[in-house]
Amino acid sequence: MSDTADIFYEDDIHQLNVTPPEFRELAEKGSKLLLPSKSKVRYEKAYDEFCKWRDSKSCSEVSPEATESVMLAYFVDLAQKFKPSSLWAHYSMVKAMLKLKESVDMKKYPKVKCFLANESRGYVSKKARVFSEEEIKKFLVEATDEQYLDMKVTIGLFHKLFPISFVF
Repeated sequence: MSDTADIFYEDDIHQLNVTPPEFRELAEKGSKLLLPSKSKVRYEKAYDEFCKWRDSKSCSEVSPEATESVMLAYFVDLAQKFKPSSLWAHYSMVKAMLKLKESVDMKKYPKVKCFLANESRGYVSKKARVFSEEEIKKFLVEATDEQYLDMKVTIGLFHKLFPISFVF
């Protein structure tokens, strides 16, 4: 067995694992693949924002770990700036990053999830307005070509690719 300085200890759900250094490198490479590749930057940004918030509130000095009280305070603060749908997205990203970077399992923090559920209660998201067939026909006929030709061409191309029920 190698020197104890070469052994990495990690506490993983009530079990102490001893990981040899050669497996640490493989584990680090694997952990980089745990985040969705397309949104990795957003996850890291959400985690960085949380860390900055935690540092600004001096939470790191009290406890370096993200406790339930700290997380609840963070999401109460975020709720003043974001709508519930954005809060849930932020929760998901921060939860994944805390698990990855700090081995903190937010599943153990039911108050945070309960708070988010209460914030969502009664919230109705706004739906994007969709033009009716009549409105599209009216636009194509009445809008001036000098000003709207590019939009008319785009609508025409879209209609060729994805035919819809109205006729030009």
